[in-house]
Amino acid sequence: MRYPLPLEGELASSEARSLKIGQNVESKPPLPVRCTNHPLPQTDRSHPPWLRRFLRSFRGKFSGYRVFERSEILPQRPARNHTKHASTSRGFTVPYSKQIDRANPGCIIFMADQSNSMLDGLAGSQRPKIEAVSTAINRFIGELVSMCEKGEDKPRHWFDVGLIGYTTDSNGTPIVGSLFGGGLAERDLVSIPDLYDYPLDIEKRQKKEFQDDGAGGLTEVVREINFPVWYKPPTREQMFGTPMCTAFNLCQQYLENWLVSHPNGFPPMVINLTDGEATDGDPESAAAGVKNLATADGNVLVINCHLSPRESDPILFPVTEGQLADDYSKSLFRMSSDLPDKLRQTAEIKGISAPQGCKAMAFNADAVSLLKLLSVGTMVLDSNTLPQHLR
Repeated sequence: MRYPLPLEGELASSEARSLKIGQNVESKPPLPVRCTNHPLPQTDRSHPPWLRRFLRSFRGKFSGYRVFERSEILPQRPARNHTKHASTSRGFTVPYSKQIDRANPGCIIFMADQSNSMLDGLAGSQRPKIEAVSTAINRFIGELVSMCEKGEDKPRHWFDVGLIGYTTDSNGTPIVGSLFGGGLAERDLVSIPDLYDYPLDIEKRQKKEFQDDGAGGLTEVVREINFPVWYKPPTREQMFGTPMCTAFNLCQQYLENWLVSHPNGFPPMVINLTDGEATDGDPESAAAGVKNLATADGNVLVINCHLSPRESDPILFPVTEGQLADDYSKSLFRMSSDLPDKLRQTAEIKGISAPQGCKAMAFNADAVSLLKLLSVGTMVLDSNTLPQHLR
């Protein structure tokens, strides 16, 4: 079926306006339009009155007319792309939405400050900061391994994990490198199955739980559990300065090598746990070098956690520098990545306040804030979940 093309976007007369899209044009002649391929017909008695009036009023303004097909009048719908891609929406790339699976594992690197100030108590307590950090890292790795277990012989390779420690000797020479030991010694990045196979130790620890007392209440019970350990802090005699820049530079080398074989996966995350200022230069430029690295799904995420000896309120996921008290905290703020909306929304669902536009950092962190910040790593799996049979 053919349809007339309206003149200049409008029909030329009241009679012509009665022509509707879909009406058979054989009942009325086609409307004249700008075209040089056909001669303009002369008015004669064989034309109906309405067409004769139309031709007389527009004579000389057109050199021809023709009938257009419907496909030339209506806009064509673009061909539908049936290729499935987790990171596209309406044709635009949505960052930080790549699925994490065995074909595209994620990467998480810890950077642990091992300077002598880490021996001070955390948030006004007697517990050394370095002890809180080691417990948090080991707990995080254990939970990550558990999340990758799906009833098979070994957990699935959904992540590669790195652990960089940084301090100096008594002369100020940086001592920076991988903290893995035992069967993982001298490894830069370690897969989840290898972490499962080679813990450094399995300690016995006490865990407090609340159980039903049978009378409608709860009673506290202390239970002994196995606690796998991959990281043990150094001795006091091995802890001196804070070469944070050197640590970021080594982290950048790890990631550059990893990205060669994983260019399209979810961007790596770097979690820097520190309590002091860098002693080897400006860490902002070193952190920027890490943040500039990227996969096809987005830039590397740098997460900073400042551990404080003071008994003060922690600041988790700040939005502006004005929320922070000193130049050092503001420097950490600038070093930190923006928390992606996908992870921010997952944090909100878990009851962790993460305002829009916030930074991935914590300042004056206590043990609770530290664990909340580290949970960002497991949020990647919560926000990027594939059906089990596809992983």
